[in-house]
Formats: sequence, C-alpha cells, structure tokens
Amino acid sequence: MGYSIQVDNRLFGTKEGISINSEESGLHNPFKFNAQHPADLSRLTLNEHIQSAYRWWLGWQIRQQNRAVINGLDRIGFAALEGDVTLLCSCQRLHCHGYVIKDVIEAKLKELS
Repeated sequence: MGYSIQVDNRLFGTKEGISINSEESGLHNPFKFNAQHPADLSRLTLNEHIQSAYRWWLGWQIRQQNRAVINGLDRIGFAALEGDVTLLCSCQRLHCHGYVIKDVIEAKLKELS
C-alpha cells in the first residue's frame, strides 16, 4: 500500500486536505454530537454510537447509489492512489466519521489491488 489516509481536525490541525464536513462533500455526518444533551454521560459511548450510525448510513447511501456520496468516496480514493491524503473534519477528536470513510476507502483499494 503506497499511500496513507489520515484524519485531522480542520479547526485545530492542518488546513490542507479534503473536507468531509459539509453536505457539498457528500460525506458529511448527519448524526450530530451534542455535548449539552442531558443523556450525554459518556462521550465515548455516544460518539461510538454516532460513528456506528454513520457506518450504517454510509453503507446505505452506497447501496442506494447516492451519486454525491459515491463521487466523494471516488475523489478521496483517486487522490489516495496519487499519494497521501488528509481528510478534514471538525469532529476528529471525537471518533470522527472520517475514520469510517478511511476504512471504506482502504478496504476498496485493497480489494482492487
């Protein structure tokens, strides 16, 4: 594997990379973390739940052939074939959905190689 896919916080880390934070990217996370929610007693548990929900949502979008999602994944996959890629989001410190995207792309690239 001659590439590396990293996930970084666009607010506190690098500013260069591919944004996965906006709806325009096709890969935004529709499941939001609310630190003020009274039921939020365990950030890790809640974040893992959100990441799990995103994994399900992303798989569903792929099966439904959502063009925005597929185009977003393709864009990252092709960039990874050219070299290292950094996915930028604002939730990186909280089990970011970027790790789900990274896993999906790396699995597909491994399958193709």
